[in-house]
Amino acid sequence: MHALARRTLTVLVAFGLALSALALTLQVGTTLELRNDAGELIGVGKVDDAGLVAFDLLEGQQGFATLTVIGPVGEEETFDALVNEAGEVVIVVDADMVPLGRLAEEAGYYLDLRVTDGAQGLGGPR
Repeated sequence: MHALARRTLTVLVAFGLALSALALTLQVGTTLELRNDAGELIGVGKVDDAGLVAFDLLEGQQGFATLTVIGPVGEEETFDALVNEAGEVVIVVDADMVPLGRLAEEAGYYLDLRVTDGAQGLGGPR
């Protein structure tokens, strides 16, 4: 096998494994908390039994953040993240940038992202 093709295949397999491992953390009852570098809560989400990852993000957010994924029985995983210029939440997985929407899709869910001014609080009724 050509060396470049082998390297490309290795990278794709590693990326797929990283994505699959991360996708396993999303299941019904999982909650998500996104905090900016100052530790302020800027986004919250919940995986529901209707096939949605319902995620609220405070408007005007951009930059580096930390995403904490809290499983249904309280287990926690923390990931580096960022909110890009388009308002998309992106997770850092093994130096790769993975959009939260793709992560949700990999786990069999649809991302329902709502940008809010925070007046009604994060995670309010949809």
